[in-house]
Amino acid sequence: GAIKAGTAGTVAFTLPTGYRPLHYASFVAYSQGTTLGKLQINPGTGEVSVIAFSTYVYLDQVSFYVD
Repeated sequence: GAIKAGTAGTVAFTLPTGYRPLHYASFVAYSQGTTLGKLQINPGTGEVSVIAFSTYVYLDQVSFYVD
C-alpha cells in the first residue's frame, strides 16, 4: 500500500490496539522516484505520522512486532 500526498508531520492514520509496535518506531520508506520518506509510529496512541515525503510513501517495507 501507499500513502498519497497530505501534510508532512501530521497523523496519516491510527493503528488499532493490538496492531501497534511494542516501542516507538521510525522507518525510512520509499517515496516517489528515488526520494525517501520517513514514518513514525507512536505505540501509545497508534498514530502513524509521515514526516517527510514527496508525492507517495510506500508502506510495503514497514514491519514490526506487536504486543
